Amino acid sequence: MVTSSLTIDEIDEAKEREDLRILEAVFFVSGRFLNIQELISLSDLNPIVIKDLIEKLKEKYDSEDSALEIVEKNGVWKMDVKPDYEHLVNKLATGSSEFTKAEQETLAIVAFKQPIKQSVMVKIRGNKAYEHIKKFAGLGLIKKKRMGHTHELSLSDDFYDYFNISESDRENVPEINEKVKQQIETAEAEVTEEEKTVRLDTVSRTEQQIETAEAEVTEEEGIVENETPEEIVKDVVEKVVEDTAKEIIDEEEESVVEDIIEETSGESKTTKEETAPLDTDKNRVGDAEEIIEEVAEEEAVTSELFNKIEEIAGEPSKKNPIP
Repeated sequence: MVTSSLTIDEIDEAKEREDLRILEAVFFVSGRFLNIQELISLSDLNPIVIKDLIEKLKEKYDSEDSALEIVEKNGVWKMDVKPDYEHLVNKLATGSSEFTKAEQETLAIVAFKQPIKQSVMVKIRGNKAYEHIKKFAGLGLIKKKRMGHTHELSLSDDFYDYFNISESDRENVPEINEKVKQQIETAEAEVTEEEKTVRLDTVSRTEQQIETAEAEVTEEEGIVENETPEEIVKDVVEKVVEDTAKEIIDEEEESVVEDIIEETSGESKTTKEETAPLDTDKNRVGDAEEIIEEVAEEEAVTSELFNKIEEIAGEPSKKNPIP
């Protein structure tokens, strides 16, 4: 039974070593960064197994004091030589296996003209530049900075490390041919003109929106061209006085009604019980007469108020005064 168990373990170990060699070969042949989907497609291995094998490859190269290493950047992996031996690789390799010719040309323009607007780059390289820029930004080779409706592109420190460019060589930008120079200048001029047109259109639309809003506000406030400020003030004053007078009348009428109801209720109760003296009834009649006189006085004040309104307005009021 023990022998069988050991045999199974040995089979598993042999399978792991074989998978490790397969993954190592994939990295070696590709010579570029690979994501997990590409590794699955090329090796036919399980993604969990692949990630475990990548860690084992890292440990292997470290323990063997190898010149190789597995480099990881933002979820992609690549087999590369360690920094101590990059100078040897630069003598032989051109980087053509890492990036396509189109990608190299896009990156070269960024390196030559940085900082450069992404909109200018798209003018020069077409829509494929979006994919190139996304790839370089994902690898950390270029930096993207928001600028209005576009981005400003420039090289990152990782770019110089990636291509083993020393501090002293960073300022020595190689010359670019005249045709590409002319393309860059033309693209920059076109983008500048387009941005200017967009700004003018934006200003024009904003002015139209302001004019429309002002017209709507003027209409809502009831201001018309044939009405003078004095007439507007007069209308407002008449409205305020009218509302105020109505409130006074409503309050007085409500108060009088409540008093009458209260007095009537008291009288009914007294009559029903037939316990109050006769002189009390006479007093209540006198109180009712006083209430009627007060109402008459209030109506006279209200009538006088409307007469004052007519004088202020300078013409007879259309409303009938209270008699």
